[in-house]
Formats: sequence, structure tokens, C-alpha cells
Amino acid sequence: MKTSTRELLLESVHKTLLLNGSNKTTIKEIAKNAGVNHGLVHHYFSSKEDLFIAVLIYKNGAFCESINNISENEDIEKVLSKFIIPNLMLLIEFTNLANSMPKLQVELGNRLNITRNVIGKHYNIKCVEKQKVLLASLLGFLVHSRIDHNLSLNDYVRNLVSLLNR
Repeated sequence: MKTSTRELLLESVHKTLLLNGSNKTTIKEIAKNAGVNHGLVHHYFSSKEDLFIAVLIYKNGAFCESINNISENEDIEKVLSKFIIPNLMLLIEFTNLANSMPKLQVELGNRLNITRNVIGKHYNIKCVEKQKVLLASLLGFLVHSRIDHNLSLNDYVRNLVSLLNR
């Protein structure tokens, strides 16, 4: 199936954000990575903020669908590395952008709630407050792991989920 230009742009934003970070992600760089003229970006999205919101919704929806299709007995390391970590890394980049984009900030809040619920459901954590602790801890740990590369995320998550399920 041929990928639409809109999807190419959404995937390009995702790739560019994760490679360059939010401060170095420009419309020209996004268009270049998608292999299109940067004027075409404005054809599909009225503003950079609308483009980022579309990517957030697109990637978060794909994440939720993936997590919902995974058995809760699936290896925690695989679930983390393939699904949860990439989604949370993207959410961290969107957090940086949301400081200057109010509509993105609102949508990010919505998506964080959805992500929290999906991860909580996957790990059978019914208490909303415990789901919040899990998500906040994972996000904090990811920020910390960017500085200290010796941290074991898998051990951390196993211990955290065990603690929250008490």
C-alpha cells in the first residue's frame, strides 16, 4: 500500500523529533526527511502546532492499538523497548514543544491520560493514582537515563510494577 504524503510528513516529524529533539525540528527539516517541498507541509497543516498535534494523535493512537493487542503475559522487556519507551520518548519531546504551543499542551494532557490508562490496563493497575505514579516514574526515569546510561530500565519497571501491584 502506498503511503500518503500526509503520512510521510507525520512519520518524518516523528523521526526528526527523536533524532534532533524539539529545538532542532524545523518545517524544512521535516519536509527534507519526507522527501517533499516544505511548502507542501503548509498544504496539509495550517501551522506547525497543528502538524505536531496531528503527529501526537497519530502516533499515540498507534501506540494504544499496539498495547491493546499485546498479551499481558508478554515479556516486559519487549513491551518496553518496542512500544512503551518510544512512545514516552516522543511524549517528552512534545512536552518541550508544548511550552510555547497552547493547543498542543491541551492535546498532550489528553494523550498522557490515555497513555496512562492504556499502560495501567496492560499491567493490571486499576487505581488511577497508581497509574499516575507509574507513568510519572517512567517519564522521569527516561529523562534520567539520558544522562546515566548505566541505568537498567527493565529492572526498574519490574520493581515499580511489583510495588504498585501490592
